[in-house]
Amino acid sequence: LVLAKVLFMTTFTMDAKVFAAVVFFPIVKCTFLASLILMLSSCSKNGRLVKIIFFLIYFLSDMVARIFREFLKSDDWMLLSMIENIKQFGKYCFDVNLSYKVEGWISGLILIGLSVLFFAIIALRIRKVEV
Repeated sequence: LVLAKVLFMTTFTMDAKVFAAVVFFPIVKCTFLASLILMLSSCSKNGRLVKIIFFLIYFLSDMVARIFREFLKSDDWMLLSMIENIKQFGKYCFDVNLSYKVEGWISGLILIGLSVLFFAIIALRIRKVEV
């Protein structure tokens, strides 16, 4: 996005907050999804099974969060949804009205924390293979 703006506008006039959001949000999102896929891949040799488990986790987390939200009438349950955490953090980064009453930075911390957890699991799996 930043490169396209520079190429077509031939100037680089962008707010620092927008520039930080354009750079930081995709890094967090891609790191989270990549660490999840790598962690699942390290646990199974079957590629099809990894894809199925990924989509089950990704979509079932959203379904479970929506069920709890409707029954318990609290937006806090949307923090269980991976899809909604990514959306909420993106809206927070780009300073757009949030979908839920939960702060956007909390969704960002959840994504970063899960990425660290997934990388820790990957590191443990690698150590087991090396020994």
